[in-house]
Amino acid sequence: SKPDELTTPGAVSGDAAEARRRQTAEYFDAVAEERLTRLEDSNRYPDHVASDRQRKAFFDHCMSVIPSPRRVLDVGTGQGTWAVRLARHADEVVAVDVGPENLELARRYADRKGLGNVRFLQADAENTGMLDASFDIVAHVSVMMYLPDPEAGLMEVFRLLAPGGHLILEVPNARALTYRLYDKREHSRRYPVHARPRLMILDDVTALLEGCGFDVKHVSLGWSAVDWAIARACGLGRRVTALRFLLPSARVFYAVTVPTSRWLGRHKRLRPLFREFHILARKPVV
Repeated sequence: SKPDELTTPGAVSGDAAEARRRQTAEYFDAVAEERLTRLEDSNRYPDHVASDRQRKAFFDHCMSVIPSPRRVLDVGTGQGTWAVRLARHADEVVAVDVGPENLELARRYADRKGLGNVRFLQADAENTGMLDASFDIVAHVSVMMYLPDPEAGLMEVFRLLAPGGHLILEVPNARALTYRLYDKREHSRRYPVHARPRLMILDDVTALLEGCGFDVKHVSLGWSAVDWAIARACGLGRRVTALRFLLPSARVFYAVTVPTSRWLGRHKRLRPLFREFHILARKPVV
């Protein structure tokens, strides 16, 4: 196998890391095959495809303003969607995750896409053990919500980025109506306390980024309350045969709501209507 030019990943240890690994393993055991296919199946999963389309729009904006990256890091790679996306723009992508199950799933996904410039390593997001200033871009998508110490995770990203490098960040919105009305209760039911996702408000996230030394360059919001409501209907359509007609109907609605959400998400007063923040931040050159 190709030698690791960065360094050996830091040890994954401690009760929190082990709890995250167990929770992740149980989750991926249950949905691994579904996650490998649902982002490409707009007939059965129009909601998942639409959600990813919003993330792709944010990603395309990032690539339009970031110089061609040479080396990229995907933290908490999960099923490898962002690693694969980044691999089409960079010379080399290193994808890390705390769980070996995630890494195996992501590796299969990258192989299926015919990509040979992605390496997968097991490492903790708060202590990767990699060399300073090793990367031009770090993707941190839906990772902060699971970290015991988000500030430590961002400081690790700052250390790993070269001067002038960029952080691509996605964080769930704690003030979203959908969280207050549904997701908060759902998180309490599905996750043990030590593994429960942490949602944050945008002002706190930007303050945390600036406190770690980042310059925030772009903020947008994604997945509106309307998108969320359609997704709940899609869930019913997948479970109840008589409601299967909701799935093709959802594709029509998302064709309108996805671009509309991207436009409305630029307005600060509408933040409670959106489920997640998309943030592009930069490490200063000096």
